[in-house]
Amino acid sequence: MDRWTGWTLTLDLDNLASNLTDARKLNPKLRIKLNTVVNQLNHEEDLAALVQHIAPDKWKVLRMLPVVNHHLAVSDEQFAAFIARHRAFDAILCAEDNRDMHESYLMVDPHGRFFQNNPQVEGQGYLYSQPILEVGAAAAFDQMAFDPERFRARYAQNTREIRI
Repeated sequence: MDRWTGWTLTLDLDNLASNLTDARKLNPKLRIKLNTVVNQLNHEEDLAALVQHIAPDKWKVLRMLPVVNHHLAVSDEQFAAFIARHRAFDAILCAEDNRDMHESYLMVDPHGRFFQNNPQVEGQGYLYSQPILEVGAAAAFDQMAFDPERFRARYAQNTREIRI
């Protein structure tokens, strides 16, 4: 069961794994994807036991985008070491470096605008569209640089080699 510990909510991994097992029994077609963002706080960790416990169908490992917290960003070597440490999961692991996400990833901010990392100066903020509710989703989307082929490549079934 989830519990509050001070100001932080912690997750009971045994409970999560049990719930996922039950969900898979109810729906055998259910696919579980685990996302991990590698940063200075976790790049040295070995997550093998966690991944085995959750047993995801896909494990997406993303390199932290250094937009606001530059001190949490990892080097090429640190990211590559994290991936190498988890090679046993090559069948499900899909590594995405920052370059993989360029123009293939959009977010919506609390003001209802599309936004993405500024490709001109990595780590120096975002580019924003006009608010979606004011101009419509199509017009706001047209204001962003987005490459559908790069997006599709990110969601390909095959594991790709990391590009550093």
